[in-house]
Amino acid sequence: MKPNLQAHFEGCARRLMDGGEKLLPLGKACQFLNATRGEHVSTSTLCRWILRGKSGVRLDAVRLNGNGWQTSREALSRFAAALSAIAAGQALEEVVTPSVMEKRAEQAKAEMNRKIAQWRLERKAERKAEREASRKC
Repeated sequence: MKPNLQAHFEGCARRLMDGGEKLLPLGKACQFLNATRGEHVSTSTLCRWILRGKSGVRLDAVRLNGNGWQTSREALSRFAAALSAIAAGQALEEVVTPSVMEKRAEQAKAEMNRKIAQWRLERKAERKAEREASRKC
């Protein structure tokens, strides 16, 4: 499997499994889409969206021990939102996909950890200065 495709599916697994999303087999996902869109979507179409994507966007899905591909209603919603944004003329960078959200969260966490470390160093220096000042008295 290509590295970027493997990374995509690892991210999908985290989002779908850790996010508490209810997994749907592709057949059920097709029934859901057919009911909401009013037109027929086949499981092969969903497989193509998972493996190749559409307009640069892939459908989030996981493949579990012999159960085939599974996705979720939330993943279908994210996929539709990303495609709608692209159709509306937004650049892919402007579309907030789950991978973009993960990257932003990691950056925010790193920034917060940096600020906490800085605060701890400053606080340690303040306490040291207070101890030295109390010893002089």
